[in-house]
Amino acid sequence: MKERRRERLASFIREELPDFFKQEFDVLVNVLISILHIEITESGARTDVFVSVFPDDHKEQVAKALKMRENKAAHFLRSRLRSKYAPAVRFHVR
Repeated sequence: MKERRRERLASFIREELPDFFKQEFDVLVNVLISILHIEITESGARTDVFVSVFPDDHKEQVAKALKMRENKAAHFLRSRLRSKYAPAVRFHVR
């Protein structure tokens, strides 16, 4: 995948994932999930999304919830992307 396409896809993911977080984590009150960095593999098959969680005492809970929702996040992005292809999503909590 060309570098320009990867940059555009990363930008798109950065804009759309907050909607996914709002939809999936509306029960978490006073918890902030922010996207730190997005890496897309050379082939474009997988996206690694690095997030931070505030306050820290919710980190493990959010990490487990994100891990369980990786496929759902990929499906969410696929539904909003104007392409027939969307990469798999893997979350990393820092």
